[in-house]
Amino acid sequence: MTAGHVAGTRQKGFKAELDGLRERMGDRGFSHHEIAAEIGRRYRVRPREGYRLAWGWSLEKAAGRFNDYAAGQETDAEGRASLTASRLSEFEHWPQTARKPSVYALVMLAGIYQADALCLLDFADHESLPQQDLLVLRRRPQAETPYGEKVVALTEAGGLLLSLPYVPGRLVIEVSGPAGDAAVLAAGADEVAGGRLRLVSGMGGADCAR
Repeated sequence: MTAGHVAGTRQKGFKAELDGLRERMGDRGFSHHEIAAEIGRRYRVRPREGYRLAWGWSLEKAAGRFNDYAAGQETDAEGRASLTASRLSEFEHWPQTARKPSVYALVMLAGIYQADALCLLDFADHESLPQQDLLVLRRRPQAETPYGEKVVALTEAGGLLLSLPYVPGRLVIEVSGPAGDAAVLAAGADEVAGGRLRLVSGMGGADCAR
């Protein structure tokens, strides 16, 4: 498999291998974020391609989803800027290709892949994208997570400290109160005992595996 290309996708047996990987990981509860990261690690593809393959979409299908999503968001209701499969392929492999994805394209791709736009960028992208593009992407509201509203409500209750320690492949949120009690709330529970909230779940929303 050549680096950065699923020219790989045209190799005999690759699709079946990829389908098997997605199915095995899905059966074990891995998210699309984690599947995309594993595909990137195994086959050395860029994040944008990894996310598309994690969803099991061809270039043509992903481009169609992009166009439908853009129309639904009323950003291109008349389809005048329709994304083609060949242009999407260029976006996926930039900066090795000449066509840079715009902030708009990255945001729309993030929408169809249910990820944050920053999840679609690797170090080469960060080195090559204009600083103003990166600034816009970093300042955008992040995609919602399943526990966002609950955490906001708790922090607004007063005297709570919110921290998000990094754990690869997991979302861990802790909120500690002034009492410093060691009570724990498991993901999906409905109330908090004492002064500490701890939510642990598979990654979703804006979280992306690294």
